[in-house]
Amino acid sequence: MRLSVTLTRQGERFALQLLPAQRVAVGAAVEVVSSLRSSELVLEVQFGAPRQKLIDTGNRVNSPAVSIVTRDDLQAIYQLLRTLPECFSSEEAFHVRTGYYKENFIGLSKGVLDAVGKCSQDHVAVPDADDGKGGS
Repeated sequence: MRLSVTLTRQGERFALQLLPAQRVAVGAAVEVVSSLRSSELVLEVQFGAPRQKLIDTGNRVNSPAVSIVTRDDLQAIYQLLRTLPECFSSEEAFHVRTGYYKENFIGLSKGVLDAVGKCSQDHVAVPDADDGKGGS
């Protein structure tokens, strides 16, 4: 599975497009998180977002179309992919439940984070050549 994702800034929002294999991974994550037996409070503390936010955001980006997402949505997707592997005590249990290895989800979460970082660098304001101090 390719780990880099396509993310472009659109004002305060972002256009996110996942490849088919990436969407399947997010879909698997949504299925698992929706059935975790943790309390809502434990899950929210562990994942950094309420279960329903994780499910709704995961389902929304699991579309072949470009998804317009917020910073909160990006954080939810990142946390969903990054934290879910920690919910399983073994690689085998994770693989049986999701069809993926932990490293696939961790790598994809890093791909999301790298894409966010690239968008941040692309959006950094460049100071004018004239710094306001006068002179020539």
